[in-house]
Amino acid sequence: MDTLFTGRHLIRLEAVASTNTFLQEYLKANTLPEGAVVISDQQFDGRGQRGNTWESETGKNLTFSLLWKPVFLPINFQFDLNRITALALAETLRFFMPDEKVCIKWPNDMLVNEKKIGGVLIENSLRDSQIQHSIVGIGLNVNQEAFRLSARATSFIAVTGEEMEREPVMEKMFEYLEAWYLQARSGNLEEIRKRFDAELFGLNSRLLFSIGGREQEALVCGTTPEGKLKLEVNGKMQEFDLQAVKWLW
Repeated sequence: MDTLFTGRHLIRLEAVASTNTFLQEYLKANTLPEGAVVISDQQFDGRGQRGNTWESETGKNLTFSLLWKPVFLPINFQFDLNRITALALAETLRFFMPDEKVCIKWPNDMLVNEKKIGGVLIENSLRDSQIQHSIVGIGLNVNQEAFRLSARATSFIAVTGEEMEREPVMEKMFEYLEAWYLQARSGNLEEIRKRFDAELFGLNSRLLFSIGGREQEALVCGTTPEGKLKLEVNGKMQEFDLQAVKWLW
């Protein structure tokens, strides 16, 4: 791997409930270097946003958790970690599928041809005004062909028709993750935020959302520095967090 620290310390598991949970528990009694990764062939209680279950067939996909120590990032800007993770995944997907349409569905789903191919769940450990460490959980569908829980899921093999070796995908992802993390650590947050917004699914389009329990059409306008979704609703610009709005797509 062409990385300085990402994936250099690798813990491989055959099966685990959740790589995020495993890493959280492991850190209570052990010290790991930044960039350490826990990866498992089977994750039987993987978690997504809103408490959703992440469906992954054993040995077919990439499910892992990465340890970052972003003490340089203020707590109110912790969404920038979602941004750099999603941007790294977008570059990975384009590297292997350059002819496909790749975008980021706020807050952190990865889409290829408007179907979900991956997702991110970041859990931060906070102390005072600092992020002590972040556990970056990533799921990427590689060789799974059938999905019971969603008709909008896809994978590398579903898109390309060819089985893909998982190791090269993982290694390339580590390279992009480290590159974007170093960009954030260097203070290039404004550029990262602009790039993230440019990659958003539905940007400058009117789409259907559930807002306050009501179905409404809104214009997707980008995100705030703190990571809220900016929507123009009935001619008025509004900002929403994850609990306040739901995509209807």
